[in-house]
Amino acid sequence: MLEDACPGRAAPPLAHAMIVGDAVALGLVIDALGHPGPASASRLDPYLCEQGEYPGFDSARFIAAASNVSARTARGTRAEPPLYCRRRPSCRDPNLRGLLTARIRYDVRRRTVTVRTEAQVPGRLRISLGGRVIQRAVRPGPVTVQIRRPARRARLVVASRPRHYTVWATEGGRWLNDRSPAAV
Repeated sequence: MLEDACPGRAAPPLAHAMIVGDAVALGLVIDALGHPGPASASRLDPYLCEQGEYPGFDSARFIAAASNVSARTARGTRAEPPLYCRRRPSCRDPNLRGLLTARIRYDVRRRTVTVRTEAQVPGRLRISLGGRVIQRAVRPGPVTVQIRRPARRARLVVASRPRHYTVWATEGGRWLNDRSPAAV
């Protein structure tokens, strides 16, 4: 849209980073917020095309701050990280699609196990333990689910499926020993 608003105008130095201080970019944002529908280059003041930065923007200070932040956050890596698949309903990895739950805690008692967590997005939670399965629809907020504990050793698994996803992803779990007096 910058090119539509000002044909032939040179791009700002460090084009993508400096767009935050560009007078035409700010004019397009203000136009979009002030009118129904998208911004229109035809409504902009032609004088904006002659300005570089909008008044009050200090490009030298912005570049110094941006380079300081990027220097502190830059980390070396051996390989490119996997792409997030949060927009694909078939995504199985909770770390790549975003977890439904946060801070899963287990309260293991002699006869029951209580799972406490915090749902971050709407979806379904499935807790399985020794052949027993409990499924619950959850909304953002605290979630508490209690399940009967089997007498034998069993695996507790917490799986989730955010709304609009088609597959379950394991978010947590642990092994529980049997309930014999020697094990308790």
